[in-house]
Order: sequence, then structure tokens, then C-alpha cells
Amino acid sequence: MGNVGMGEILVIVIVVLLVFGPNKLPEIMRNLGKAYRVFQDETQKAAKTLREAVEVPATQTPPGPGIIDTPDEAPVGEKPDDPGRALEDT
Repeated sequence: MGNVGMGEILVIVIVVLLVFGPNKLPEIMRNLGKAYRVFQDETQKAAKTLREAVEVPATQTPPGPGIIDTPDEAPVGEKPDDPGRALEDT
């Protein structure tokens, strides 16, 4: 299913001509073209909206665990250790 050859297309065109007649065929094809164009536009809008919703803007910082103290910094409220004091404790 899905493989349509030239023979099948010719049969479909002949049936459409017999059912609708040659006078209605241009109007039907025009309406099908408009409907296809609207469908494409709406599909592109939906894809763009989805893409924008998933993307993280470059200026926005991703959520993280917060501020992490590095070993070089003393935690807030504590004074740095005195090297001379370390010798006294041993």
C-alpha cells in the first residue's frame, strides 16, 4: 500500500472526470491546492511553536543546584584558617 503507479493514477483521473465532469475539475483541483497550502502553513506554524517551546534561549541560565562553595573559598560566616593555628592543634 502506498505505491501508486501511472496506471492507477490514470484510472483515478478517469473516474474523477466521469463523476464530476470536466467543468468542475479545475475548481476541485484549485480547492485541493488551497487546502494543501493551508495544511502546510499550519504544520509549519505548529513545528515552529514546538521548536520554540523546547529550545532554551542562549541568554537564559539553566536551572542548577545553586551556589556551590569551591575549596579555595571559605564558607560564608567563617574566617579562613590561620596556618599557625593548624600547627598548634597537632
